[in-house]
Amino acid sequence: WSEVHQILPCVHADERDPKCSPGMDQSAGYDIILMAETVYSISALPNLYELIKKCMSRPRGLVYMAAKKHYFGVGGGSRRFISVVEKDGVMAASLVAEVADGSSNVREVWKLSFK
Repeated sequence: WSEVHQILPCVHADERDPKCSPGMDQSAGYDIILMAETVYSISALPNLYELIKKCMSRPRGLVYMAAKKHYFGVGGGSRRFISVVEKDGVMAASLVAEVADGSSNVREVWKLSFK
């Protein structure tokens, strides 16, 4: 996750970046980012969160994240990721939906936005 922004169109990039065209809006970013099953690796969570902050438009951008509450065997999960977001304090997180069918892990959908 730490290098993905380098292959995306220039969003919140350095204006001296040779890959950016001169007329490109440096503060553009993506209005909506959809994520699913991306928060299972604890070690990747900080890099994933930094990528989101680099790529999301400000101040109106939104992220919708669908994930399991806990990924057994690897330790990550939606709540672990939300703790990274809350610790940083730059974005707000709200639970949109929780799906518990009784036969498998609880799944959640979260919405993230800049404060």
